[in-house]
Parts: sequence; structure tokens; C-alpha cells
Amino acid sequence: MMRLTGPRRAPRRIWVSLAFVAAVLVYLAWPAGGEGGTEIVEAALPPRGSAARHQTTPAQLGYAKRVLTEITSTNLFESHSWYVAPPPAPQQAALPIVPTAPPLPFTFLGRYARTGEAPVFLLVKNDRIYNARVGDVLEKQYSVDAVENGQLRMTYLPLGIKQSLAVGGVP
Repeated sequence: MMRLTGPRRAPRRIWVSLAFVAAVLVYLAWPAGGEGGTEIVEAALPPRGSAARHQTTPAQLGYAKRVLTEITSTNLFESHSWYVAPPPAPQQAALPIVPTAPPLPFTFLGRYARTGEAPVFLLVKNDRIYNARVGDVLEKQYSVDAVENGQLRMTYLPLGIKQSLAVGGVP
């Protein structure tokens, strides 16, 4: 046989739940306008002790419906955002756009030179190989200008912008 030594206590969860339900009921019973909540009920009812207390007029019904819709139209669980938009960024004067040349589409493959002649550079673009000498124009867009310090100097003709491609030291 099991013996109880004292009154049995309810789990803590039950007490917390009951406290929450009680708080919700108090909140719902509290008048919406603070102290003015009783005015709504008193204005809708005729004075005590009169015979008209049990009879309602259409004006009273209209007022009661309007009050009821005001009470039920408030959303108790309306969402609220605490987001504050940052101030607008100061506008800066638009800088002029300077045209630039695209990166060189050529890759250095190698070079060869016959004795006494200028070197020929082998350049690759996609699946094509170009034999380029100083003074040549490739694809009507790039001119080969010079070879200086291991760099092949080229000019992008549509914009006149100089570019260079590393080719190593020239013998």
C-alpha cells in the first residue's frame, strides 16, 4: 500500500498555465478605454427602475451594434515592426564613365626568329594561332607596336588604349 505523507502538489507547469489563463481573462475583461469603459454599458441601458428597462429602442440597438463592432474590430494580436528605415544616403555627383579596353584576348604561345630578321610571336585566341610581327594589325582591333623589356606592346585601336602582353626576354 502506498502512503502519502502530505498534500500532493500540482506540477509547476499547471500553475504557470493557470496564471497565464488568468492574466488573459483579466486583460479581456478590462475596459478598452480605461475608466470610460462603464460609460458604454450605462449609455446603452435605460435608467434603473423604469418600465422601459426591458424594452430596447432601435437607436439603442444601433448604438450597441456600433460599440460591439468597435470592440470586436480591434486586433489583439496585431503585428508590429520595430524597423526604422535608415536615412537616405547623400547623393554624389555622377562621375564620368571612362571607357576602357577589354582585357587582351591573346595568350603568348612562343616566338621564333630567323637569323637577321625580326622575331615572330605566336599568339593564341580561342582556337586560332596568329603569327604577329611588330607593325601587324590583328583582327582590325589590335596593332602590335613594339617589344620592350619582355613585354609585347599592343594598342586597342577602337579606343587607342595601350596594353602589354608578357613574352619573356627577346634574344
